[in-house]
Amino acid sequence: MTATAAVAAAVGLSLVLTGCGGSGKSKSRSHKGSSSHKHDDHDSGANASGGSGTGSGSSSAKVRRQITLEVFGSGRSQVAYTLDTNHVEQAALPWKKTGTLSLTKAEQQVGRSIGIVPGSVRREDGKLEAAACRITVDGKVVVDKKAGVAKPCQYEVK
Repeated sequence: MTATAAVAAAVGLSLVLTGCGGSGKSKSRSHKGSSSHKHDDHDSGANASGGSGTGSGSSSAKVRRQITLEVFGSGRSQVAYTLDTNHVEQAALPWKKTGTLSLTKAEQQVGRSIGIVPGSVRREDGKLEAAACRITVDGKVVVDKKAGVAKPCQYEVK
């Protein structure tokens, strides 16, 4: 993936996710850490039992989901991601960002978009390819994209 294509993909994902991201207030804690390369089986659903409600069962009850975004590879690469808001950063790989989303009842039903557009990494033969990425929700891998696949990691958290 060329740098121009990576930027175009990041801008495209940003526009799509901005429209779908919701306007609910959320608090996010995030930190950088080392990544784990443990691979779980792919799964298309979120772990619905992992959140803890903060309300008393009313229509305004919120559920918290712990989200981990990861990009694999070595060297440095641009990483565009949407967790609580849109971000773009030049990052040392492997890269990991963890945060907590508080989902409203409406977001629990329709979902809230999160995603990563990993930049390019250099293969052993010197050619560039899209970096691998993974999204984990409440400890369960929901997206695990291999290196070389030129599309973002995206998921609707419910």
